Formats: sequence, structure tokens, C-alpha cells
Amino acid sequence: MATVKVSLENVTKKFGDITAVNRISLDVKEGEFLCLLGPSGAGKTTTLRLIAGTETHDEGNIYIDGVLVNDLPPKDRDVAMVFQTYALYPNKTVFENIAFPLKVRGTPRDEVEKKVLEVAKTLGIEKLLDRLPALLSGGERQRVAIARAIVRRPKVYLMDEPLTNLDAKLRVLMRSEIKRMQQQLQITGIYATPDLFEAMSIGDRIAVMSKGSVLQCDNAESLYNKPKHIIVAETMCSPRINLINCTLNEKNGKIMLDAGDFVYDMTELKDVVSKFLDKDVVLGVRPEHVNILDKKVKEAIPAEVIGIDHIRPENVVYLKVGGTELISLADEVTASRIKDKVYFTFANKHIILFDRKTGNCIL
Repeated sequence: MATVKVSLENVTKKFGDITAVNRISLDVKEGEFLCLLGPSGAGKTTTLRLIAGTETHDEGNIYIDGVLVNDLPPKDRDVAMVFQTYALYPNKTVFENIAFPLKVRGTPRDEVEKKVLEVAKTLGIEKLLDRLPALLSGGERQRVAIARAIVRRPKVYLMDEPLTNLDAKLRVLMRSEIKRMQQQLQITGIYATPDLFEAMSIGDRIAVMSKGSVLQCDNAESLYNKPKHIIVAETMCSPRINLINCTLNEKNGKIMLDAGDFVYDMTELKDVVSKFLDKDVVLGVRPEHVNILDKKVKEAIPAEVIGIDHIRPENVVYLKVGGTELISLADEVTASRIKDKVYFTFANKHIILFDRKTGNCIL
């Protein structure tokens, strides 16, 4: 079993009345790439800075390679950080930028040259070593920043939204490059991003964050199939998951999910949901599980098409039932025009129910 390289135990950080990191506990194993996923303000960057030691936490413990580092300065924690802004020295060549962390540690010159060339080849920038940062593209600068971080082989790599400033095509390329490099070098790292697809393509596991807390940490498949909180379900779905306020009622021996504009028979799940009768819940159904039909069948719900995004190979279809709007993701769309009348349904096995008050998953 892989050893734990980074461990956070109930780590908390406050800025005045604002709790930026709220009792976070995480373990990152040796050779693992963990992604912190969440929107701006979720606490991702602060968490990385606490691990690096550039911010001091108020409560809890941080361990790196089994050593308690609460009181260690950044230079003694043996971590390297890659920033969104590259942070390259403009008056130094690519070679000098990459070599800098080695030189400040007194590494012999021949060893510096060997290590710089080695990492430059790994990242495909060996032909750029004599250039200044101003003569590089955004992708090349990011590669140099990553090379500078990994050249001295620290215990842990911290990456704070390093691809944000790149265009969409280059981001996709760099995602695969970072993952390839991580696997090749067996890097232990923590990667912060607000981008779901970036987290899924890079991370071995994903920690979904919101308002300074980690709501759930697992692999992408488990987060998708078994979200423990409504925010996790929202985060792990694109296009957005359908979330509809409902109540569960029993009438004539049947249990109905009442959304106001439509009702849905859940008697099939009576044994599971009966304890939530008359409770305010939120129905969650992902777009790919909303099935559009061109004719009425049993249990189908009538709706109106209010919009279609042709994104190929799938189409995003926007439906409206009274005042309720839903999204469907379909390979083929029977309704090709706005205002067409259609029917939709979804299988009980794809329904997720959340407690409306706490946001916790109850089904």
C-alpha cells in the first residue's frame, strides 16, 4: 500500500470573520494526483498555500511525508508550487529559470545542466533553453513553470489553476501532457481547478470543495454515481443537473413525487422513500437521463421545447413544464423546432433525492 505523502487533519484558516478553510481532512498518497475542484472562493488556493507554508493555519495539523510541518517555514517543507501566472523571471533565459531552484541550493554546475536538460526533454522545451520568457507562447511559458517546479524533485507538487490563462485547445493538450508527465515521473501532487473536465482528466481522485469545506473526496466515477451532497451532484454534471423542488406524498396507496407542475409515481421505491413522506426534497435528474419521446406512453410527462443547442454528437434540449424547466441530453432529437410538444420520462434508477434543508443525498 502506498504511503501517505500529505495529510491534513481538521485544518482551519480564517481571515477575520471569513472562514476560508473549514476543518479540512485529506490524505494524499505517494504517487497520487489529487484535484481540488470547486468555484472561485471554495478555498482551493488557500488550502495549497497552507500546505506550502505561505499561509499559516489557525487549527489542525499538516503532515508532509509523515512529518508534522505546522511550524516549518516554506523552504523546509520540500514542496514546489506552480501558479496560474507562471511567475517566470523575465530577465532570465528558460535554462536559467528552470535551473534557479537548483542553484539556490548549491547544486554542482554539471548536475544542474544534466537535470535541466532532462526535464526540458520530458516537457518538450529543450530547444527553447536560450530564449527569454517574452519570446515564448503561453503554453511554452507554462511548460517552463512546470519544469522549474519538478527539476529538483520535491516531495510534493502543488498546482494552482496552472492552465487558466491558456486557450481552450491548448488547455486540452496541456492536460494530457501533465497527466503523462505525472505518471512517468510518479509525481505526488495536489492540483486546484474550477474545471470539471480538467479534474476528471488529471486527477486520480477529486475533492469537491465549497465554501472552504471538502464535501466529498473520491474517484470521478463514485462522485458521479453516488454524490453525498447536492453541490457534489451539481459539480459533477455538465450540462447542469436538473434540480426540482418537490414533496413526497401518498395517495390511494401510491407514493407520488409532486413537483407542482407534474407528478411522478415512485411507488416502485416505496420501501426506500416511505420514510421521507411529506418531506421537502429536491429531485435530481441528469440531462442524459431525461428521455424525450415523440408520443405519449405510460408515465410520460408532456412538455414544450423552448430551446435546442446542436453541439454534436449530442444535442442539449431545453424543456418546459408549466413553470419548471429541464434539460435533456440526447443523441437524436425528435423535436427539431422550438415550441414543439413532446413527452419525457426518466427511470427510477436514475433519480437522486436530496434533503432540501441540508442538501444531503437521501436516495
